[in-house]
Amino acid sequence: MPLVHPRKLKADRTGVGNVSVMPRSDASLSRQAGMDPKLVADQLGHGLGVNLDVYTVAALDKRQNAVETLQSTLVGDHDCRR
Repeated sequence: MPLVHPRKLKADRTGVGNVSVMPRSDASLSRQAGMDPKLVADQLGHGLGVNLDVYTVAALDKRQNAVETLQSTLVGDHDCRR
């Protein structure tokens, strides 16, 4: 995929949002792929804390699993979706 100048992204209305979306996508997808977080932070030009705390977003399936685990812990084996 060729690099696109940020002004061109905005002018083309590509639906990418804005330039701040790209580091978040890079960090999140790299995490899902199992890349070393320090390496990704170095590539983005930020410290490890910024990479993990600001740029990285947990995958939707992992967030859903966390909610279901907490729910089953609090409620037990009862089905709360009735």
